[in-house]
Amino acid sequence: MTAVAETPVAARGKTRRKLNGAKPPKTPKAAKPTARDVRVPLHLLVLSEANVRRVFHEDGIAELAALIASQGLLQRLSVVARADGRFAVVAGGRRLRAMHQLVADGKWSASQPVECKLYDDARAAEVSLAENSGREAMHPADEMEAFRKLVEQGLTVAQIAGRFGVSALTVERRLRLARLAPRFLAMYRADEIQPDQLQALALIEEHAAQEAVWDGLPAYDHDAWTIRRLLTEQSCAGDSRLARFVGIEAYEARGGTVRRDLFADGDDAGSVYLDDPVLLQTLALEKLRALAEEVRAEGWGWVDCLTEGDSLALRRYQVEPQDERVPTPEEAQAIEALEAERERLSKAYDRNEDRRNEDEPSEEKGSSESDDYEAEEERLSTALDDLEDKLDAARAALQAWTPEQMARTGALLASTTWDARASIGA
Repeated sequence: MTAVAETPVAARGKTRRKLNGAKPPKTPKAAKPTARDVRVPLHLLVLSEANVRRVFHEDGIAELAALIASQGLLQRLSVVARADGRFAVVAGGRRLRAMHQLVADGKWSASQPVECKLYDDARAAEVSLAENSGREAMHPADEMEAFRKLVEQGLTVAQIAGRFGVSALTVERRLRLARLAPRFLAMYRADEIQPDQLQALALIEEHAAQEAVWDGLPAYDHDAWTIRRLLTEQSCAGDSRLARFVGIEAYEARGGTVRRDLFADGDDAGSVYLDDPVLLQTLALEKLRALAEEVRAEGWGWVDCLTEGDSLALRRYQVEPQDERVPTPEEAQAIEALEAERERLSKAYDRNEDRRNEDEPSEEKGSSESDDYEAEEERLSTALDDLEDKLDAARAALQAWTPEQMARTGALLASTTWDARASIGA
């Protein structure tokens, strides 16, 4: 398939009449065109050495490919003809690579006709420089508002993401900023506010509230951290003790309102804000009381529940020490083996120390012997630490409250980060 030129068909003119005996004006000779529109199969297009752009980045190629797939090629490639029948692209290298990506993805055929503007070879460098100069990127605020208009026209977030080759989260973030009070977008265009400040203001949707927070702060204290603190100080963070104890899903299931910071990294619970602290307290107490019924069934005399508590609140409680029960034969044998191994390792550790003190390395021998002693000391020390941990765990398993203790004392359940812990009060 060869390139096809798109040249207008010349209109057939009629013989001009003389007016008042005057000679008809001479038709000027058409200037030799310096460029013409052609359609070239994609597989015949190659990047030209005359392309002045030497630095290429892969970032954005997938996005550009998605744009071309959904919108078509909105700007022709600038090409020159080569002797081998192919066409060298002097301007539009990123578009060419994006179209090659469409072929690799199976979305386009390699013979897909591409609209190009064919220039004389002598103008290749000039055309390439002209197209790559004087460009101005779209301001982010303009892009945000363009996305918002697409939604207003009926496109979904997923459709916009697919058409422009970006993630749905990227679209949602731009839409969130586009819905800020117009005043802030105007400030952004005038470089009077920073992106992180906009992101902090986007934690609330009401324009009046956004402006009240901004205007209520002194000019020197408009940083994003301060804005975010003011907007969330009445809420409970998702990584707080109560939020983790109750669970965000359980809170939402009971109708609790949640704000999520779309601009936070990953699944950071600290970027989720629970706006109904009273409901959160209620759910925490309900969960503790349900646990209290299970604990009371174990035989405790009473069970208290606390969702909040400090050292003053806990002062009225005293801890009842557990008794140590008699180990089973298997437990006794395991403890005895651990103690014997600890004794063996302790003696080996002492012998290593004695040998190092007796056999100090001379300057001729260097420090290799000292290194050997230190390596052995580290190995034995690590093994002893592991044994101590196992012994502590084995002995802790023998600690238990007797039925008599449980009958005369009770359990205190307090909400912690993930669970409820029980302690004994006199």
